Amino acid sequence: MTKSVVDLANQLTTCDKEPIHLIQSIQPHGYLLGFHTHDQKIVLTSANVTELFVDLTIESSRWRWTELFSRVEIEQIQNQIKIAERGQEDCYVHFEKWRHLDHGIEIHIFMVEGICIFEIEPAHATSTSQDILAHSQSSVDLGRSMLRSITLQHAGKALCRSIRLLTGFERVLLYQFMPTWEGVVIAEDKIAATASFMDHRFPATDIPLPARSLYLQNRTRLIPDAQVEPIPIKQMHHLSMGRPLDLSKSKLRAVSPIHLEYLKNMNVRSSFSVAVIVEDKLWGLIACHSEAVNLVPYSKRISCEGLSAIFAIFARTHGETEECGLRLRFESDLRLLFNSLKSENYVMPEIFRRSTEVLNLFSATGMAYVTPDHVQISGTTPTRDLIKRLREILFEKMIAEDKLVFACDELSALDPVFQNCVELAAGVLAIREQAHTQNLFLFFRAQSIQKIVWGGDPRKNLERRKYDGQINPRLSFESWMESVTGRSEPWRPFEIDGALSFKDLILDVLVFKQTLIHELGERLKSLT
Repeated sequence: MTKSVVDLANQLTTCDKEPIHLIQSIQPHGYLLGFHTHDQKIVLTSANVTELFVDLTIESSRWRWTELFSRVEIEQIQNQIKIAERGQEDCYVHFEKWRHLDHGIEIHIFMVEGICIFEIEPAHATSTSQDILAHSQSSVDLGRSMLRSITLQHAGKALCRSIRLLTGFERVLLYQFMPTWEGVVIAEDKIAATASFMDHRFPATDIPLPARSLYLQNRTRLIPDAQVEPIPIKQMHHLSMGRPLDLSKSKLRAVSPIHLEYLKNMNVRSSFSVAVIVEDKLWGLIACHSEAVNLVPYSKRISCEGLSAIFAIFARTHGETEECGLRLRFESDLRLLFNSLKSENYVMPEIFRRSTEVLNLFSATGMAYVTPDHVQISGTTPTRDLIKRLREILFEKMIAEDKLVFACDELSALDPVFQNCVELAAGVLAIREQAHTQNLFLFFRAQSIQKIVWGGDPRKNLERRKYDGQINPRLSFESWMESVTGRSEPWRPFEIDGALSFKDLILDVLVFKQTLIHELGERLKSLT
């Protein structure tokens, strides 16, 4: 049996332990100031801050932030500070003209343990009222496209196009996470000269746990130039936090060396990503790439976040609608089966006589009713001896976990002995009778061979070339094909819930009633 290379890649946890939120430097397209809210005194600055505040000397701890802004500016900023203190993440102020510069500035404001952080970025001519109107039009256009969309892929394509036109990136991908945190590109919009990653899969190690966690706190991440040197953050003596600054909410946080190499290997100089959050969970990412520098203004990034939120609503309702339709159809078919069986005198034999109907209900290829002494089968199944062995394993497991239904799409993970029967049965849906707990009804699925196109060979994540043994990004992102065997199609939530309904209606009502009638008849015979 061939196991997916992701099983190997997921064993590599170095990237999952990297404290990227504690990188004590920022990207050089912006500036950072931090001050205590109780006395307004500056306690943190980026090393380049004097480019913006020419009067601010190295003795920054003698300054209060209010000395750096005009009265009107202070009033606007203080309003946003109050909002930030209440826990709001995206608080920002825009000034169209700034002192000696030929452009304005945008200030992102957030709180870290009693310290207020200003992240200041240039606001060029693109951040005008006319441009803001264009951003709003992008939302309207995307909303209209969503209403016309039938599939998730079609809606995703509209999302990628809206963001590419808004930001100017050469390629925009919509990347959906799987339960194992691998990612699949389900939509794309790009210029003709750029390589396509449509339908490609990427291993979980490409976006490790720390990065995924940060996207729940900070939904956008811009790297306008991956080839520049970061700017260190300085903490003032006696007034500093005395520990690394948590930059989880930072928009300017410098980039991990591992990720910089990853971008270099992809031939990407600038990147921008936006989290897609569905029901407070990370559903996926919008990933934007260019071979040239691309400094997207903060106001546009907020607009992209809004577009992502519009798509998230579509993704949630689309998923709910699809699942609801499948569930309703399943329940209707189960009810028909129940009504047709309830008049039968011998229910279990009738279930197996009508096995095609029952198997279709669960999209199964085989089924078995197994007790400690007897095995009844239909369709394509393992041997009776293997089924008896499986009953012992599942019975123990379901009793230990207090489960009436158990679903698995890789039988060999339960016991290697099942590796030899994957063509017959690679997955199982087990149902335990309430009245006779040792009796199991089993549905089987044969293996489903998957052809996976990876964005580069994920086994290259095993390379340790530098960084003191840490995992390194692979050097190539050329398409790499893998065949995955040994697993069945996974059991859908409505099928697992439906198995409980099957147990309640068929096994615990009809079969149990028949058993009671049979036992009563036997007792009456013994009395006569």
